[in-house]
Amino acid sequence: MSDIPPISSDDISIDLNSDDYFMSEAIKEALKAYNMEEVPVGAVIVSDGHIIGRGYNQVETLK
Repeated sequence: MSDIPPISSDDISIDLNSDDYFMSEAIKEALKAYNMEEVPVGAVIVSDGHIIGRGYNQVETLK
């Protein structure tokens, strides 16, 4: 993964009044996996407009 240029969550522009906000939070989770050299997958669980869960891929790390 070292051939891939680094990215930052600061590069993401969001509108807090749309689903883009929650997607940006999931991308932040994916960046955690990416920085651990995992496949960059992240997720948030949203209920009534609030994040109630979040996580990222840790398959290789937890082996």
